[in-house]
Amino acid sequence: MNNIACLKNIQRQLLSLHILAGMQMILHKLGNLLDEIPNMNIEFGAVIAELGRQPRAAKKFFEKYQDRILFGKDSWAPEEYATYFRVLETEDEYFPYHKKYHAFWAMYGMGLPDSILKKCIIKMHFVLFLTLISHSSQIK
Repeated sequence: MNNIACLKNIQRQLLSLHILAGMQMILHKLGNLLDEIPNMNIEFGAVIAELGRQPRAAKKFFEKYQDRILFGKDSWAPEEYATYFRVLETEDEYFPYHKKYHAFWAMYGMGLPDSILKKCIIKMHFVLFLTLISHSSQIK
């Protein structure tokens, strides 16, 4: 991603999909990027196992950037949502990932409060959708 191009277009909201997939183990670097590009939002699809292996750092990251993180998912697989919500909502310890071929480590819950969960799962989707609608009306 070209940081300069993003910064020059600061009046637009950016949504970086799956950015956590490449930076989940270095959340502080992703935080620096979010600090540098204030109009960038991210989603965390497909990396719940990575967040669940570093729950304290992930929780601090979600607390700091809660207004810029969206819940995302690669596919409609309802049986997988229990794992996502267990990591996000609980403080459970040492439980397995739902896929045997993806993560070979146990995970831990982040114990996020409802206020952050509501923002990530519901509010941010509406905010960005409304922003997109308002910007699309300006395109000629």
